[in-house]
Amino acid sequence: MALEIGLSTGIKISTQAIADKVKRAEGMLRSLVRLALAHSKTLPNTEGVAIAGVKNILIADATSISLNNALAPIFPSTGSGGKMAGIKLHGLFNVTTGELPYLNLTEASRSDHTTKDDHFTISNPGDLLIRDLGYFEAPDLDRLHREKRFFITRVSMTVTQFLDAADQQINVWDRLISYKGFNLELNLKVGGGKFLHRFIAMRLPRKKWMKRLDDLSKEKGRALTKLEKTQAKWNLMITNLTVEQASRETIQHLYEMRWQIELLWKSLKSSLGIDRLRAATCENVVRAFIWAKLLNTVLLLNVRGLVTYHDHQEIGLIKWFRCVSASFAKIREMLRQKQWLALARLFRELAQQCFNQKHSKPSTKEKLNESIDLHNKPTRGSNP
Repeated sequence: MALEIGLSTGIKISTQAIADKVKRAEGMLRSLVRLALAHSKTLPNTEGVAIAGVKNILIADATSISLNNALAPIFPSTGSGGKMAGIKLHGLFNVTTGELPYLNLTEASRSDHTTKDDHFTISNPGDLLIRDLGYFEAPDLDRLHREKRFFITRVSMTVTQFLDAADQQINVWDRLISYKGFNLELNLKVGGGKFLHRFIAMRLPRKKWMKRLDDLSKEKGRALTKLEKTQAKWNLMITNLTVEQASRETIQHLYEMRWQIELLWKSLKSSLGIDRLRAATCENVVRAFIWAKLLNTVLLLNVRGLVTYHDHQEIGLIKWFRCVSASFAKIREMLRQKQWLALARLFRELAQQCFNQKHSKPSTKEKLNESIDLHNKPTRGSNP
């Protein structure tokens, strides 16, 4: 790169000089993203969703981006022999306020649960953290409970230690093998945890567990055991929200809110091209590119937030980014020429296109509010 620039400009430029410039650009873009996040509302929020005793609903999630394998020494992935390269984007999303208080980049091989200390820094007593299997650790859940945070998380199928109030071993899997109902709720200590929490087993719809069985059979390459077949049919959840705070249905719908964040990751890749980095072999270029894409994302989400606030209508993440990405060339030209009024009109037109596309199913928020309305909530909150 340095040689090409030098030939085109007639100025001698070293590779190190370019690397230093790119590194400073990466730092600037990262700072801009954090500044934009601190002054923005970007995601669908749960305003109006009232869980007794809960202040903010926070969702933790991460997504991996494949890189050129030449970067494996810097950004190792989980591939065989450590020869694969990837970077992981970690996020913590406050869906009550619509804010993204935490974004971080690490090597893809880093486990999600290693960011749990950051979750304590960002969250406050009374907040609810919703996390998937990648974050499950019994000592971490005990810490959340002690420090008066609420949580909802799935339980790994590999967990076998379940204790009741008398510290007697409960064989949950034996019970589920013969259980004919659709939901099973117990108060248990799970995975070596020290506190009794609500353990909720929910039978999956037939279509979902049949797919799980098929995927598991292909992964194992053999006939499945009776236990494995049973495990494929159930989702296991653990929470310290009380029955008075949230019914089983509400717990399920709260956990489903993670789908909103997965849609954001999907949009970043499919519409905004954040994962188009397979040719890059420079660490600083990779970081700068990702932070630039994230800045672009935050700004576009803010536009979406302004439009939905003004029109009192929600626009799905996938739908919004698909509409906007088709007009990127026009948007860039308007920005270059500082045609702010025309740009505002264009965004209004894009929003109208989204509004005109009808919703076929109730949103997660609508289902959540319905389950809360059907549940007899206490008038005063309770602490974990």
